[in-house]
Amino acid sequence: MQPINLPYLSRGAVMKNLHNKLISQRALELGYSCRLLVEDEEDFLELSNGERTVIVNKTRSHRLPAVAGLITKNKRVCSALLKRHDLPVPDEISVRSCTQEALNFLDSHGTVVVKPVDTNRGVGITMDVRTPDELKQAIQNGQAYGRDLLVQQQIHGRDYRVLVIDGEIVGVLENRPPQVTGDGRSSVYELIQALNADPARTADKDEFKPMLVVQIDEEVKRILATQGFSLSSVPAAGTTIYLRKNGNEYTGGMNIDRTDDLCPENAAICLEAARVLGLDVAGLDIRTPDISRSMRETGGTIIEVNVLPGMNGHMFPAQGTPRDSIGKYLQYLFRVS
Repeated sequence: MQPINLPYLSRGAVMKNLHNKLISQRALELGYSCRLLVEDEEDFLELSNGERTVIVNKTRSHRLPAVAGLITKNKRVCSALLKRHDLPVPDEISVRSCTQEALNFLDSHGTVVVKPVDTNRGVGITMDVRTPDELKQAIQNGQAYGRDLLVQQQIHGRDYRVLVIDGEIVGVLENRPPQVTGDGRSSVYELIQALNADPARTADKDEFKPMLVVQIDEEVKRILATQGFSLSSVPAAGTTIYLRKNGNEYTGGMNIDRTDDLCPENAAICLEAARVLGLDVAGLDIRTPDISRSMRETGGTIIEVNVLPGMNGHMFPAQGTPRDSIGKYLQYLFRVS
């Protein structure tokens, strides 16, 4: 049987996934060729520099050890390994129901986060859980996405994403939660609609835009209620209302480039975390009051580590300097070992 010889992608080729669009476009700009490994299957790309050919799964490279990928996918195992190497991670316990242990953990920490062990993009996560009833509901919500959950100490501070490629910090983003500011006339619902009308926002996660629109769901309503608001409330002028508790770009957060603010000790922590986990390409989610000060001083921690990190935010931040993350990724793929 003769192998299928698919044509290399041209500059005008249509790609559905944003990262594959970015990879194929940047590859052509750098003089590499790029094509689908299998027709109508976009998850795998075949890239060539004329001398060598590599196959990648979006931002997951051909050099990623299988075990490293599995360890990172399991948040509980990942945190345990980082903790073993004295890297800062939150206190947490594993649960399958709202046990007395979970209630005691909430009582000792005051505020917790509930998350499935093996999801990403913020799916199934409930933040700012403060009461036993909220804990029960958060566990119930999380189990719609997986049986095994983590109840994690909520760390106070700002959300950052640190991108590591081949032992180098390529970019740092502050992921600011979506928020609106009252004008004394408009309801919260109207303020959200105005926020979503920003031309820098899109409803399509695979479009070249800095931000996604904020979807009004039960979590948004819950976050509003904790601040004393509903969708019909009319907040006073100048009042800031948060729509999410985290700045995840897939739930409408704003990405701000902070690469030049990363302090040397935090950079060393991030590089060591990637090394310990065996990751050549990694996105580390950090929560700390100030990325320019050591996490060991401020109480910041590594919240989780992503083995298939988003790079579009670094290429197209809502504010700050764009970083050529995809270009760095492509150059790494063809580095001679």
